[in-house]
This record gives sequence, C-alpha cells and structure tokens, in this order.
Amino acid sequence: MSKAKKIVNRLACALLVAALVVGASAAVPGAQSFLGARADAANPTPYPWSPRAATLDYIDDVYDGISGPSVFEDVTAERLLDILSSAGDYYILFGGPQNASTQKIIGDIASEAGEAPGITKIYHFNPLLDGYQLDITKTDGVGLWAGGHRGDMKLEKLHDVWTDIVGLLPPGVDSEVADYDSDDTLLFRFHKNARTDLPAQTSVPATYTFYAEDVDWYDEGDDADSIADVFGPPSSVRSDYDFFKRVYNGNATFFNLNGGRGATANRTGKAEAIISDSVFGASGAGFTLHQVTPQELFNVLNAPGEHAILFASAPCHNTQAIVGEVAKRAKANGFNGKVYVYDPALGGATIWGTGAQIDTVKSSASTGGLYTRNSNYNFSYIYANIVSYFKQFVTENYTKRESRIDYYPNGDISRPKVAADPWSGAAQKSAIRLQVPFLLGYDKSKAAPVVKRWIHQKNGLSTYSEYMLDLTFVQGTALARALPVEDGKAGNDSVDTDGLQAVEFAAEAVRSLDNVLKPGLAAPVVHSFTRAPSPKIAGSAAVGRKLTAAAGALSQAPSVSYQWYVGGKAVKGASSSAYKVKKSDLGKKIKVAVTISRTGYKSVTAASAQTAKVAKAFAKYPAPKIKGTAKVGKTLKAAIGKWSPKPTKFQYQWYADGKKIGGATKSSLKLKKAQKGKRITVQATPVKKGYEKYSVVSKATKKVK
Repeated sequence: MSKAKKIVNRLACALLVAALVVGASAAVPGAQSFLGARADAANPTPYPWSPRAATLDYIDDVYDGISGPSVFEDVTAERLLDILSSAGDYYILFGGPQNASTQKIIGDIASEAGEAPGITKIYHFNPLLDGYQLDITKTDGVGLWAGGHRGDMKLEKLHDVWTDIVGLLPPGVDSEVADYDSDDTLLFRFHKNARTDLPAQTSVPATYTFYAEDVDWYDEGDDADSIADVFGPPSSVRSDYDFFKRVYNGNATFFNLNGGRGATANRTGKAEAIISDSVFGASGAGFTLHQVTPQELFNVLNAPGEHAILFASAPCHNTQAIVGEVAKRAKANGFNGKVYVYDPALGGATIWGTGAQIDTVKSSASTGGLYTRNSNYNFSYIYANIVSYFKQFVTENYTKRESRIDYYPNGDISRPKVAADPWSGAAQKSAIRLQVPFLLGYDKSKAAPVVKRWIHQKNGLSTYSEYMLDLTFVQGTALARALPVEDGKAGNDSVDTDGLQAVEFAAEAVRSLDNVLKPGLAAPVVHSFTRAPSPKIAGSAAVGRKLTAAAGALSQAPSVSYQWYVGGKAVKGASSSAYKVKKSDLGKKIKVAVTISRTGYKSVTAASAQTAKVAKAFAKYPAPKIKGTAKVGKTLKAAIGKWSPKPTKFQYQWYADGKKIGGATKSSLKLKKAQKGKRITVQATPVKKGYEKYSVVSKATKKVK
C-alpha cells in the first residue's frame, strides 16, 4: 500500500501519521500558470504576484481540480491560530497551489467532502506564506529570516509562525507536524471541546497525507476511502465575523486598558468592543470584512470589477480606531461584496492567554513580526508587489516626498535591493509607502487603478495626510477633545491633523469612509462645518472710523473671507476683516458677509446685522474722568472733557468691575455697600443730531473702601 493510503483514526488526542519523505515536485498537466512558481531559467513560470486572469474565487482560480464554489476557504496564519483556539470540529488542509500534490488531490478531497454529511468548510492553509518561498516549516534558510518583533517583543523569525501553530495542537502530534514537508498535502480534523481547553485537552482524531512523490502514479479516486475516513462530525465554522470580533476587540481592549493606568487622551481606559453583536448580531449579519493572504489578495488585484481593500493590523491602535466604523459603514451602505483586509504583518503580533484567558491579549506589537511594509526586512517584496498594482497613487508620504519602501526584486536577496524614490526617474523604483490603516477602491481596468480613496487632503494644498486616529478621537472623549491642535510642525508630524481638533479629524475620517464604501457615489463626500459663522461688527459706523468684523466661534479650522456691503452693495476690494468708513458712506447702512471654506467642505456664508446709518464722526472725543473718593457713602461724578463738535448732551452708564450698575445712568453715582471692594468706571455716550453715538469709558477707580 502506498504512503498516500496510510491513515489512522483516533478518538483520543494522539496522532500517528506515516513518516513523510521529501520528494521532488512533479508537474501536473494543465495546472495553473504559477504552479511552478519557484522560477528559474529552465522553468520561467510566473510568480504568485504575476498578472493573470482571475475571479474573486481564489480556490477555484488556482486549482484545476476545483470548479466553481467549494468547501475550501483560504486562511492566513493569524486566522488559523484563531481556529485552533476555538471549540468545535475543524477540517484543515495544509498545502498550496504551488504544490503538485495539492493540485492532484484537492479535487478528490472536495468530492469526498461533498458526499460526507455536514462537511461545509475545509480551511486551506498554505505554509508558504507568499505561495513562493516563505516556507514556515523550514528551520534554516528562509525559515530564519526575521523581521520585526512578536507580541512578546522577541525578534520574529519565519519558522516561529509554524512553532505557534504546532503549539496549539495536542502535544502528541508535535513531532509529526514538525516533520510535515511543505511539498506534501495534509488533511486533518482538529477537535476542541471547549474554548478554554488547553492544547493537551484537544485532539486530532483523523488525518490523511498525500505525498509529492506519489503524484505520478496517482489516479483520480484512488484514495477516496482514505480521504472519506477523515470526515466525521459536521464541520464547525469560524467565520470572518468571529475572527475579527475576537482579534480586534481583544487587541483594542489590551491597548485601551493601558495596563490599568486609566484613561488618557488616546486610551479609553476600559475594555472595548469595537466590533459588536449589537450592530451585527451573533451571526455577523452584514459583516463584510475578510482577511486575505498575500496570494488571495493578488487574486483580487487581478479580478475584474471594483474592490475595496483595507490595509489593517489588529495590534495597531490606529487600525483599532477605525475598523469597527469600516464594518458599520459598509453594512449601513449595503456594500455589495467583501472588504478585503490585508495585514502587512505575517507573524505573531499578538500573544494570547490560555485556558480561561484564551480571549485575553497578554501583549502585542503594533507593527508585528514578519512585517512586509518595512525596507529593513527581506519580506518587503510582498508589499512592493502588492502596491505595484496600484501604479502611482496618492499617499501622505508620496505627496510629501518623504519616505518609501525598498525591496529585493521577487524576494531574491542575492540581487541588489531596489532603492530609488518612487517619484524619481529611476528605471526601477522603490514602492510607494502607505500608512496603516489605509482604505481604497481598486479597479484594474482603469489607467489609475486606485479609483476611490480614503485620505485627507491638506487645506488648500496638493499634499495629503492619512487618517491616523485613536479610538478616543472617534468616540470623542473629553480628554481627546481637550487635546491641542497638531499641524505636523515642530516635531508633531506623526499626528498631523491639518489644524483640526483630534475629534474633528476623526469625525471627518468616519464620514470619508463613504468615499470607498458607498455604492454609486458619484463624487467624493463633501463635509459640513459643525458651526456656521455668526459675524458681528465692532466699532462706530461713522465717517473715518474703522469697523472690525468677528466671524464668531468656528469649527474645523476653516479659511475665512470677508465682503463688506454699504447700502446693500458690495464694496469692491473690501475683503479684509476691517473696513474704514468713507464720506460717501454717509447716511447708508453697513454690513459684512463672512464665508468659511476648507478643502473637502461645503462653503458657508453668513451676513451680520446692519449698522445704524453712517453718521458724522466727532473730531475730539476725550474719555470722561471720575471725580470723588471711592468710598461707600461718597458720590462720584463724571467730568466730561472738551469734545469737537460739542454734543447736545451725554448719556451715562456706571459699572462696578465691568458690570452694569442698575439705574446708574446719571452723571453722578452715590456709592453703596454693594460696590465695596470693586473698581468703578463710567461710560459716556454723546448725543448730537447727525453724529455718531461714540461711547467712551473712563479709567477705573481704586477699589471702593
């Protein structure tokens, strides 16, 4: 009997699998174009990231043995770790379209699954994280490639991902899984009775391995019985919603609890449920987010139509701030399709508890291990190949000419690294750098494939800022509202909100999600100011006097413009906040219109009340002086100086510490106990026909004794 037919079923946690032999991969006639993706001069087949015909069904596209929708779902290492942390019976396949063994056997597995009652899901995991060379099972070579830190702040190596996976399987299978060769295909059932069970309490009751060395002799259906023996209880399903709810809520809680130190301007100080059953229900109705492997994302990038892509990472607090809003806006808008989520970190950015704390994050790294969006790591070619599909697109770093992502072409570290600014004229350019999170709409058929974008354009400029937020900004906490405005200057370039308050920037970011997530949106979202101008005029409407306009309390740091009107007509050139009254204005009323504007916002104009008719101005208008002793029981008198021309009379108003004294409207004031300890002033207003009522105020007395 061939090794391909060896199978053992167990009810306990022990697992016995036949010894695996490393064999040469055999070509499969008619296999997909990148089957032999490990290209060389003798076999120049395309890479997994090479342009090709594709649909949105990744499994169907990459396997000849699959036709149409199937039971298989491709998962990332992060999703696989989540599945292995969940209760149920899960069917998992290790293999990939680059393998002749998987190409040969996957159709038979699908057929047997279709005949087994209740088998609706098999999770497909490719140990080559890029579908090409990043083999996590290897303990040398690329297996030692490192990049970034794990959640426990240890340097992450590629093989650590495999160690994490093995660590969630029952101890009895450690050596067997560790000996798995990535050229082979392994199908197994994983059973966990309760989420809180430790790995030693789990089991792998059945397995089936198809070896690379058996490809040439194998005929369709030869191993039908052996494959069928793997299938037992109905398959459990761990949905996208289940995954995002646990992983993102866990990480958001870890960050925002702040080690028990309480709330700050960027941490809420409490547990967070950014993805909630209160919005989606326990089944995740209307939840559209779907995490993709690099290979599945390349499939999306080659598929026709418009697709929403979100670069996001659960341990990243900036992502935590917006990912729940992305999910909610997609549901509210009836978004048709999936929001494809790519995490640039391929490794173990999150460290979870065990047992009763299986859903508690113990530590995390915001730019976790095996980070593909970093010039310092060998993995950056994955990111570079992804964004190459976007061609020249708008990001903060690109428009500011600030930074880039260098990479080894196709991950070949024997070749020189590409290290030239994307905006340069170099033949080979580094990749355009984007921030995380980053949401865009992509359509490969367009000359500029990034057809929709979620990004802030700087007010009045051609540069941009990406929405780097904290959850406190989105929630609008009191501490976040009290934050000073950051403008990207004086060392604050990491929190550039373009003059907006943090909560204003976040509110704009949430509304701007519709630029990508609202079907049929013909033009970018136009934002509204939360406060309209309420202009007022200060000064005397008299010939030769200066009037000043105040726009009122404003929001969103707008640009403010003015237009003065005399007698209902706009005054040419009168467009500043001040206006000097002319002789020709005599007898006419004046008003000012204030317009607020900002890039991406709807302009708003409001006009002030009109002044009284313009009058003549007094040439001399000395302030009154107060005569008398500032003491309770004494009388103070207002002494008027020499005005020109002389007013017919004066009107008076007395004040104590700047507040009107009721009934004190004569030229004298008898001090009472109520004024004790306060300073007294008097305002004098002239009355003369045809002249302004130009009020003047005296200096204050000493405190009343």
